[in-house]
Amino acid sequence: MNAKKIVCVCDGSLEGIFCAIYRAWHIGTSRTEISIGNTDMELFAEYENVEADADIAAKVTDTILNKISYEAYEYICYAAMSDEADRGEAIYRFMILGVKVGKKVLEYMGDKWVCRVVMLRKKVWHESHRYMGFLRFEQYDRSLVARFEPQNDILGMVTDYFCDRLFVENFVIIDVKRKKAAFHKADSKPVFVYVEDGYIEALRDRKDEYTDLWNTFFESIMIKERENRNLQRQNMPLIYRKYM
Repeated sequence: MNAKKIVCVCDGSLEGIFCAIYRAWHIGTSRTEISIGNTDMELFAEYENVEADADIAAKVTDTILNKISYEAYEYICYAAMSDEADRGEAIYRFMILGVKVGKKVLEYMGDKWVCRVVMLRKKVWHESHRYMGFLRFEQYDRSLVARFEPQNDILGMVTDYFCDRLFVENFVIIDVKRKKAAFHKADSKPVFVYVEDGYIEALRDRKDEYTDLWNTFFESIMIKERENRNLQRQNMPLIYRKYM
């Protein structure tokens, strides 16, 4: 009789996924799976909640770097930022193959899970780079504030980008969807915290004179006869406009 399948459930963070993989590997790769959060439970499976632990996650990181490659680790980090429910399982299966074949794992495009990790990485990379160009800041007192609702968990990547370019500015970037914010003080490293709805609502009610100025300028120079909505949506998709 086959052993019961065990599903290791984690919180979806990179550390959480790595800890779930560590636990699943310890139990046995042939009868374990990784799940993100609460999912539809299977009748003949056992579920085990795995808490994130920095020390254990560091061990998994070392395994990837030493037995696979830094490039594979980068792909895994991108995939972990995805909002797809199967990202944990995809990373797990990718690692199992990677430990066997080493740094050549990214050449195995015929493998289902390698393709999945590559696709997740591409999806996250494209969204983060678009927001690096589309994100807009508003002036609030002595700080710049930007809000957005990315599909993937890219707050850290976007914040790193603006830390390089606005290092002498005080600014805040808020992921409204996940209620997380990055606070950057001039010439300092950013601090990431969770924010309450009240804080986000207070920012939403504020008025920015530069926003009004831009809207007036835009309407003044617009030539009605040459308006092209399709081209506008091509250059600036609607999904990026909510906080602009």
